[in-house]
Amino acid sequence: MNWYIRLLQKYPYRMAVTSTSSLFMVGDCVSQRYFSDKPYDPMRTARAGIYACAFAPAMTAWFRFLGKQQLPLVAKVAIDQAFFAPSCIAYYFSIMGVLEGKSPETIWQSLKNQYWDTLKCGWMIWPAFQLFNFGVVPPNFRVLASNCCGLVWNTFLAYQNANKMEKGHVADLVIEEVKEEVQEVKQEVLAEVKAIKGYVKQ
Repeated sequence: MNWYIRLLQKYPYRMAVTSTSSLFMVGDCVSQRYFSDKPYDPMRTARAGIYACAFAPAMTAWFRFLGKQQLPLVAKVAIDQAFFAPSCIAYYFSIMGVLEGKSPETIWQSLKNQYWDTLKCGWMIWPAFQLFNFGVVPPNFRVLASNCCGLVWNTFLAYQNANKMEKGHVADLVIEEVKEEVQEVKQEVLAEVKAIKGYVKQ
């Protein structure tokens, strides 16, 4: 833990890229293993990692910016979910479509079919977690905490991207599993935060 804290403080963006890309790839592997009947596709996992490398610096900068604002906790989460979350989902499906070699028309159709359902699912999960994240987790560890929760969310995103779901359809079973896993992640992160605070006091 000590070495990780030192690296995180010295190289925040590099560590964010490393942890985010790793967990995105794990999320894709889980999605392929448990929610797909097709053979494992390593290129799909690689695309998830490439996307995460581009996404991680933006997430780190956003958390730093939002964390510095003198706003109530609820306002920070509301801004995060009103602006950053919708942008992230559009960015995800667009970049993944480009990496998969899809045409602009196909990417646009995929966005129309999947965007709103995915955003609604995110609003069922992320606001509560971000209240916890901005309210309890130290600033340097907020990206890591989001990545831990994101492991479950990334599995769902990979499932959504791989399954061209029709508009209005939501994968109810997957959503329930995501919500349960997020609760477990919150407990694990809280335990880690307590351990970190104990280390800092020493």
